[in-house]
Amino acid sequence: FIVLHFPRYDKKVSRLNAAEVDIFVGPDFLITLPNEPLEPIGYLFERCRANEELRESVFAKGPGYLLYKIVDDCVDSSFPMLNKIGLKPDHIEEEIFEGEGEDVVRDISNVKQEIINFRKIVRPQRVALRDLEATKRYIPDDLEIYFDDINDASERIWDMLENFKEVIEALESTNESVISHRLNDTFRV
Repeated sequence: FIVLHFPRYDKKVSRLNAAEVDIFVGPDFLITLPNEPLEPIGYLFERCRANEELRESVFAKGPGYLLYKIVDDCVDSSFPMLNKIGLKPDHIEEEIFEGEGEDVVRDISNVKQEIINFRKIVRPQRVALRDLEATKRYIPDDLEIYFDDINDASERIWDMLENFKEVIEALESTNESVISHRLNDTFRV
């Protein structure tokens, strides 16, 4: 039995949330129970339903390989979300120097919240994924390298989040300096 959490962007509330998926793995079965629909899992199974060759290639390798495909697809789905977050600091930097102070503070706060939420989901997941790699039950030795690949992707995600955190903190500091400088100019006048 495995419990994993993955970031999921909820368009209704424009917020990043954690989606949980519970997975039962046995010698000849794998059952997923997501608490809410996860696009990567739905997309994988939909492709398997529609394409017999893909279904054979995924299911013929056993539940360990299917587990890898599910987890890998869910981990990889984080990268487009991270790319969108990564574009926001450039926009904020332009706003800082265009003098849009009030909007900048709000935008910085929103990006910081996204990064914090993403980190809350990813941090405990790193340990769970390392444990999954170490577990040999129902995972053949030849699949070990696949689960190592998942851990590498998880570490890349964490590194990107750390980088975003540093960038947004630097932009926040820069914005405060620019506001202070403008205020000093106003007092001088």
